[in-house]
Amino acid sequence: QVGAFQIAAGGRSWTYVLRDSTWHYPAYFEAFVQSNRVDQFLKSLLQATSTVVGSEPGDWQHFGIAPGQAIKTDLVDPAGVALLSVWIGRGAPGPGANESYIRLAAANTIYHLHANPLLALDNANPPMLDRHVLPETLVRRSIAKITFERPGLLQTLYRVETAAAFRDGPTYAWLATFAATADTVLNANAFAYTSFLTRLTYEALHDPRTPDAFAAPAGKLHLEDDAGTVDVLEVGSQNAAGHTYLRHATTGHLYSLKAEKSALLFPSKAALTDTLPDPSPYQLAQPYGPSMFSN
Repeated sequence: QVGAFQIAAGGRSWTYVLRDSTWHYPAYFEAFVQSNRVDQFLKSLLQATSTVVGSEPGDWQHFGIAPGQAIKTDLVDPAGVALLSVWIGRGAPGPGANESYIRLAAANTIYHLHANPLLALDNANPPMLDRHVLPETLVRRSIAKITFERPGLLQTLYRVETAAAFRDGPTYAWLATFAATADTVLNANAFAYTSFLTRLTYEALHDPRTPDAFAAPAGKLHLEDDAGTVDVLEVGSQNAAGHTYLRHATTGHLYSLKAEKSALLFPSKAALTDTLPDPSPYQLAQPYGPSMFSN
């Protein structure tokens, strides 16, 4: 089992560590990593077949596996014992192809790998981070109830099952509690809001001990999914950049959000009962992103 691995390229390196079955990037406040990308990267190196295509150092540059040209990867087990050290070269037959050329760090043999590990990497620095406020690696189900801790009318937003209109499954209605009175809200609006929360991404991660991050706390959201799992988001103060601090109480991570995102965390009654424009404020603040495997 791989316990950690390092990717090095262009004078930079990134180390990823597996803890409690979850991948982290320790150098950035224990950021979560996209597990699907990590799985693709490691399986490409450890499970794909290969064909020998050469063994001469003079051919390294042609295949893109010369130092300074290739990406170096080192894999270790949970005890730190080396498992694999390899140079990953260009795609085969060209950049972006589904196959690639590699060379073991301690040998001259050049392999045509019938996979391309680099396709799992995105263009971010560091690559492969999961920048969702609600990390996908935590595997939550659909949000079913939200409890708001903040002065104002809105107290809860929750989903109830109604009679099934068809035999293929139940239908749902969304209700909200405003100052102790419950009322129905527009399903489309509730979906737009809860979908915004699940795809919400942060601008930056911060040291959880950041002074004054909660000098002026703005409230909390208790997000409960279908299985009863609760995530608590604590909204804090603004920093010098005008971004709002947000702490995921379950994981301990401290994020910052752009003002246009944090402004939508506590919806008004109108935002739940009046028809939203198209595109909605939620789509404008947090657009539906590309596929996880789009670079």
